Amino acid sequence: VSKMLLDGVAHVSFVQDALDGILSLVGNTTDATIDSSPEIALLQQGPAGIALLQKQQNANGTNHTSLESLTPLIMSAVHNVLQTVVEKVNTTLNDLLVKIKPALLQVGTWMLQFGNKIQAGIEAFSATLDKVQKIFDQIMSQLHGKGGNEELMLNQTFNLFDVTEDGLISAEDLKDVATLYSITALQGDLSDQLVK
Repeated sequence: VSKMLLDGVAHVSFVQDALDGILSLVGNTTDATIDSSPEIALLQQGPAGIALLQKQQNANGTNHTSLESLTPLIMSAVHNVLQTVVEKVNTTLNDLLVKIKPALLQVGTWMLQFGNKIQAGIEAFSATLDKVQKIFDQIMSQLHGKGGNEELMLNQTFNLFDVTEDGLISAEDLKDVATLYSITALQGDLSDQLVK
């Protein structure tokens, strides 16, 4: 399956190159159409070219406006270019689907066959990891005990919340702490409610 997927990736690269070639073909076809049609070449020259085209039509005795007489020519050229491009894109994308289909079918089979087993294994591993974490936390708390830094810890924690350093923790202090440390639980009206 790895080989099939690698072949699929290689074919995607081929499709990208083919699409680049198609865009180049569109440009080349457009250039060839412009070169073969003096009327379209004149349109590319801007207002001066349009004026010259109108003079030519008046000299030939045509009563159509320049756009009316060019419409069939332009539509034909656009239709031919688009038809060629669509055929090339269709062929290339069909080739891509043919190349990548076996790999996708195999991946789908594996998902159906092993998906539930893998999910159950991940869930069991997660539950085991949670149990190990709880055991580790219990062992660490028994090893270290309470410690002698409780007073220092309370003082430093209080100082974190006493932003105005006035010896009190006000609702405004809690709002400032919420902003400073991005604590969403303290933002809004909750700070006022906690102080009351």
